[in-house]
Amino acid sequence: MYIYTRKIKILRLIIFIAIIALLLTSCAQKQEKPMIEKETEKIPESLKQMVEKTEELMDKLEGIIEESKKPEITEKEAEEGKKSTEDKNNESNEEAKNSKDKSQDPSKNKEAEKTMETSQKKQEKITSMWDDAKKISKEIHFSWSEYELLAMEKGLKEKEISSFEDSLNNLTVSIDEKSILNSLNYSNSLSFNMSPFFDTYKGNNEGYLMRIKHYIRQAYLNAMKDEWNKSIENIKEGLEAMNIVRTRIKLDKKDQDLMEKLNLSMINMNSSISKENLELLKVKRDITLKNIDSIMGKVH
Repeated sequence: MYIYTRKIKILRLIIFIAIIALLLTSCAQKQEKPMIEKETEKIPESLKQMVEKTEELMDKLEGIIEESKKPEITEKEAEEGKKSTEDKNNESNEEAKNSKDKSQDPSKNKEAEKTMETSQKKQEKITSMWDDAKKISKEIHFSWSEYELLAMEKGLKEKEISSFEDSLNNLTVSIDEKSILNSLNYSNSLSFNMSPFFDTYKGNNEGYLMRIKHYIRQAYLNAMKDEWNKSIENIKEGLEAMNIVRTRIKLDKKDQDLMEKLNLSMINMNSSISKENLELLKVKRDITLKNIDSIMGKVH
């Protein structure tokens, strides 16, 4: 009887241990599940390079605009200024003759030569920057040739692929023709048409932020063409895309204010449009783009 009772106790102990083991295994599986949901697919290097090169290209193109804005005094302007001064002072024939003699002074000739040299250096720099833009465009073509097959394997639609290729080809032609506004428009379109590529990678939300970037940049580009009403529509599209970003991207508690900063910067940019001042809009645009980059740094 004693032996039977002992066996019963041992059997109960074995069953108890088995139940505990099952419960521990079940808890471990539940704890692992969120980790699986947080996993993200790795983005191919060729796709990353296309994004980086497109950003670099847009910076280069804006650099060409800034360089073109730099003042220079041509010989024609110098002569016109001289003539205006002579007319204003009603100089006598003798004074006019003396003025002509002075214009032939070696120091005046050196000043004219210096002005021409400055103008030539400026043009050479701009030409060099266009050459850099061509090189970057070519690099994007090579990265696309590496990624295109992966895009097809990921199930991207033919329309999405052709839209990207059209933007890239039009961009290359615009750069070759040195058409600055077209080059900026097509490079921005290229970035937008690249965004669906990221949507095919599990857990990746960069494409949604790229769409907002597109709308923000396009608002400024339309303002450059004096199409301010279109700029307002662009910001509206950006704010609508922002609603999607809020549902898709969950930042850590310490970083949640980044979303609010981005939203406010877009609202401020929209308010500045009423001033119809390009420089003001550019400042607001740059702040908004910086806020987008801050969020991108957290979701990578």
